[in-house]
Amino acid sequence: MKPSLSSPKMLKPLVLNALRNWHKDTSAHLLEELTSVQVRRTETPHETSHTALRRLTNEVLLGALEALEKQNGPGARLLRMRFLDQVSVAKTAFTFNWSVDQVKKNQAQAISQVTEILWTQEQRLEEERARLFEIHLPPPTYTRLFGVTQMVTRLHPALVIPASPWLVVLVGMGGLGKTALAHTLARRLAKDYGADYVRWVEAAGEGTTPAQTFSNMMIRLADVLGVAEGPPPEREKQVRYRLKHTPHLIVMDNLESAADTSYLLEQLHGMAHPSKFLVTTRSFPAPQAGMATYHLSELTQEDATQFLHYHSLEVGLDHLAITQPEEAQKIYEVTGGNPLALKLVTGLVALFPLPQVLADLQQSRPGRIEDLYRHIFWKAWQALPEDAQTLLRAMPLIGPSGTLPAHLQAVSGLTESQLWPAIQALVTRSLLEVYGTASTRRYGIHALTRTFLHTEIIHWP
Repeated sequence: MKPSLSSPKMLKPLVLNALRNWHKDTSAHLLEELTSVQVRRTETPHETSHTALRRLTNEVLLGALEALEKQNGPGARLLRMRFLDQVSVAKTAFTFNWSVDQVKKNQAQAISQVTEILWTQEQRLEEERARLFEIHLPPPTYTRLFGVTQMVTRLHPALVIPASPWLVVLVGMGGLGKTALAHTLARRLAKDYGADYVRWVEAAGEGTTPAQTFSNMMIRLADVLGVAEGPPPEREKQVRYRLKHTPHLIVMDNLESAADTSYLLEQLHGMAHPSKFLVTTRSFPAPQAGMATYHLSELTQEDATQFLHYHSLEVGLDHLAITQPEEAQKIYEVTGGNPLALKLVTGLVALFPLPQVLADLQQSRPGRIEDLYRHIFWKAWQALPEDAQTLLRAMPLIGPSGTLPAHLQAVSGLTESQLWPAIQALVTRSLLEVYGTASTRRYGIHALTRTFLHTEIIHWP
């Protein structure tokens, strides 16, 4: 786990102790709190002896001394003489023609300056790591979460403590927001583990057998960990070494079948400790040692009402009356507290009167949530303009992280004047997810929307 530093004041005594131990073969005072030191260790994972670790720390200190030379040449030479050359205070005072008190005063000042140099480097590295960390996460599919505060409070300690459980499994039916919850946890835990040690693996494109699914996910895990290309067994061996050598948090998202989930967890058990895995799945796994399972429930009626209100504002349907308590209750009675189902019904109400939508759903009375989704998807599909259907039909070609409008235009064959109304129609009906920032928009689809398109519209295997 990444030790934390909150200020240069905390760092200064650590720098002094590291300088004092410049020539010592010990595991103490290695400045492992610094990102710059952690980066060097990551680049040389097999160098684990005390001597090798001391050398890496000294390289970081030496870089700071070289930077100090440009700011305070005498101060840099003073520190080199005192700690690298191990010259006594008295001899140093004679060399510089200073008093002993002046040596001590100038040494303290130089150490403060070195500390500031290292602290500035630390802040820059943290900013860069945070930027790169976002690249390794899927774009968020939410701007606000509802009804998950208690679950976050329960899961965070289980994922951060350096003890069992090493495998944390989040179980829930499709559309409940497992990915969104895992995304929130990953961002929080990056502060605990360090941004370089939290990685995300998407289970999209599962194999024909559980062993194949596991193999596919190991390839993706090796990729996101930056393991060099090579034969799969060798890459898996390197992955295991990294996870066993340095604590990581690995999120494995969106497993579906019980067989895949069970097989994956069995294999991950041997890779965990000190690293941890957060696995999201629709299937309850069999209990095993070192594993904790958490069930994500539907939203309460109160949370669902708040969610309906917020989502209606997001997609520009706040003029609808569905956020009134009595109307929200009617929707909740039909859909339950499933966020995706609530979003899809909101999209239908943009086209049809709410009583008609609810009567249709109640008359069909789908049993399983998957059947409810299928029914809603079909209603939404049939009401789409032709250009919107064309765009949605092309969306399975887009990866889970979504893509830019120019790529959507290319894969759909729509003109620019056709594309934007189609995007608007799909977003309004909650059939298209919007990612990114105000200046850079990306568009993708939910996993259940992808399943509907595969099985019902384009009939892909």
